Amino acid sequence: MIKTLEFGINKLFESDRVQPDAIERQQDERFIRLPLETFGVLGFIPFYKDIRKIVLADMYKGLRKAKKDAANKKKRKEEMLQGYDSESDMKRYDFPLWERTFGPDSPGYETRQAEKELKRKARKLRQQEKDKMYDYTPSKKEKNSSLFGPSTKRKSKSSSKLF
Repeated sequence: MIKTLEFGINKLFESDRVQPDAIERQQDERFIRLPLETFGVLGFIPFYKDIRKIVLADMYKGLRKAKKDAANKKKRKEEMLQGYDSESDMKRYDFPLWERTFGPDSPGYETRQAEKELKRKARKLRQQEKDKMYDYTPSKKEKNSSLFGPSTKRKSKSSSKLF
């Protein structure tokens, strides 16, 4: 009974979720699972444990599937690397294999490139939001700099004027 009470208090006062599937799961926990647990513990629901098992399996099947998909994705990536620690290692030490596995003619190349571009744009947007939040204006040097920092071109000592 105490665990059910604790569960109920936690679910009623937790912050609202953001992702659509998490919102749905949170509502199911509040309006289906919580009453089921309460009435089951009080003895009003016959075969409570069996019903609870079915409800929980249905409620959390999406989480189980997502976890399984993530594990399969990691396993496929490891298989693709074929003994190398990372994609960049494969590119450096066995370029023809990298080209077949991850290069422009490999399956899923366009998808990977699109994901990289989306991540790059999201990173740039986050940086712009931070700049705006802190009222920061990048200097001309920073605007013209490459992705890896400012340009490394330097004036020679003979071309600089001392006086």
